[in-house]
Amino acid sequence: MNQTLTYREAWRDFHAHISTPENWSRLTQAERNRVSLAESDYHERRTIKRTGKPYALGEERIEAILNALAPGRYVFEKRVILLDR
Repeated sequence: MNQTLTYREAWRDFHAHISTPENWSRLTQAERNRVSLAESDYHERRTIKRTGKPYALGEERIEAILNALAPGRYVFEKRVILLDR
């Protein structure tokens, strides 16, 4: 069954999926670091030293990671909806 998710919901699903021992063991160290840093940024645990603001895990970064590490599991669509008025 297909589900429509927000980017943040897709990240939660991906992180739960990739964190299983069998999937995690297939990742390279660089890929594990990429996922770990993104997870920290999802929770805003890291801050930019120059500004003091937290790093953000934005939509473009989520899409890039999911496409690279879970190809075929997620489909990203940009949609424009015209509201009846």
